[in-house]
Amino acid sequence: MGCNSSKPALVSDILGDGKAFLDKYAVDRVLGEGEFGVVKLIHEKQEDGSDGPPLACKMLRKGAQFKNNTLYSAIKPKVLKLECKILRTLAGKHCNVGLVGVYESPSMIYVVTEFCEGGDMYKYVADAYHEDGLRTEDISRISFQLFDAVAHCAKYGIIHRDIKPENIMFASKNKGAPLKLIDFGSGTMDSDEEVIEESAPTTCEQVDGNILRQFTTFAGSAFYISPEMFQRKYTCKTDVWSAGVTIFVLVAGYPSMALQAAFNQLQNHKEPENRVEQLKQLPNMPEMPDEFFDMLSCALVYRHKKRNDARSILDCEFIKMHKSMDVSRRDTSIVAGATFRHIQMREYQQFERTISTLLATVLNRSLLRKVLKSIDALIAASPEDHFEESAMRLEATANKERLQVITVQELYSILQELGQEQVIHLCKEHAKNDTYEKYAYHVAKLRQFYTYQDIDLDPESRPTSPAENPVSAKDVDDSRGRMLKKVMEQRSKRDALIDETQDTKNSGSNLDDTQHSIGKPKGLPQHSVHEGNLWDTIRKALDKAPNEGIGMTRVNSTPGGLNKLR
Repeated sequence: MGCNSSKPALVSDILGDGKAFLDKYAVDRVLGEGEFGVVKLIHEKQEDGSDGPPLACKMLRKGAQFKNNTLYSAIKPKVLKLECKILRTLAGKHCNVGLVGVYESPSMIYVVTEFCEGGDMYKYVADAYHEDGLRTEDISRISFQLFDAVAHCAKYGIIHRDIKPENIMFASKNKGAPLKLIDFGSGTMDSDEEVIEESAPTTCEQVDGNILRQFTTFAGSAFYISPEMFQRKYTCKTDVWSAGVTIFVLVAGYPSMALQAAFNQLQNHKEPENRVEQLKQLPNMPEMPDEFFDMLSCALVYRHKKRNDARSILDCEFIKMHKSMDVSRRDTSIVAGATFRHIQMREYQQFERTISTLLATVLNRSLLRKVLKSIDALIAASPEDHFEESAMRLEATANKERLQVITVQELYSILQELGQEQVIHLCKEHAKNDTYEKYAYHVAKLRQFYTYQDIDLDPESRPTSPAENPVSAKDVDDSRGRMLKKVMEQRSKRDALIDETQDTKNSGSNLDDTQHSIGKPKGLPQHSVHEGNLWDTIRKALDKAPNEGIGMTRVNSTPGGLNKLR
């Protein structure tokens, strides 16, 4: 017997418990939310009663929890320990986010870090450069800082494994603000004992003669993942590739209308005679100095043994360019369309999150399963392009499986085949741009809802994305999610009735048809797409916070970014 407070701390070197945290810091507004907790702005309390400089605190619940209509498993202690160890090792130097301290109570962990006021890369570029535009000097400086952060990680045997625009924050909203690499929840470390114990360490000799530690655990976000990561044999150079793709997105924007084509070009296993010319053909690539493409070609070499490491890329001429530029910036040129594409991408990200949450909440379990199966079949189909070589066809098919995207129009077509015209109409209501139907929709945003909320309910489901510790409703520990939890439990009971009473041919009917056909189950509210409590609740939530991250973008069980804005 014993109380929770007698349990050993999950994280070493904590500065105190929950009371010590609240005694030291004043908690301000919410900055964003992740899978395992909420990120809040905090200030250190001063003796005169004023607030100190802003900091960010990620407040993580130790137990499994329910939020955003999704069940999330508990944080893995070793993952959290490793992330804190990585942050302490990097010590906030060379453009890596700095850890201020960690506090732990029986039910919560408080991770205090630097506050990055400028937001992630999309937000920062859209806000800071919307008037004057992004210039080559800015690209040079950001490239230097990003590769400097990666080089500092590699120096200590640390691999981030999820470098992308959302994990690159900026210290302030001002032009020229320093970059900060965040979110080491997917990271690993050579010297960590638990990592080494999981598998026998192997090494890989590089073309330059260096011997690097090789890893096999899969992690990352599809578009930014290196070829060797897909093969599950990679070194610290996987971060170099991801940083290179991120720099491409910085200048060209995220190629939502040609995402699969861009991914295929980047993942082409045949080393071209002129990699620079191939990179110039990437979608939306603007006119840039030759030195820029030389730098990018060093980072995006398909065979990692030949790829430059981050330290050597820092010697590229383009990286050094920002240091020699005139202060007036007259020697630089504006990168055409970069700022506009970042603004456009931010708006589309919100639309994508919104419709994912809408579909996961409005569609019953049976329909959601059918939607995902139709998506899987569409992705598995052979590419429409007629390849002369069968090897090229196989590679294109493999790339479709890896990237896991379909167009929004293809998603609408699947919904239409299932008789969900009303749902399509609701999705279109949230589109700010008529061209969204041509954009790439990331299936993981929808798949995670089914993976987590229905894994215990559907014996036939075999989730594509790993959820190592699926949880059931009884394990939920989030008082704010109790209302939605009840709705889900009621919906599950109603869906069970549907499965028992309806013929197979009618199982694809919409919510309204279903309720009229079987009646209202005793003790359950009648939820309708266009009337009733369920849709009213969803719609109010979507309209209330147009800029908040509704629904999550990741499905792996990691703590997420320590001060990431969603």
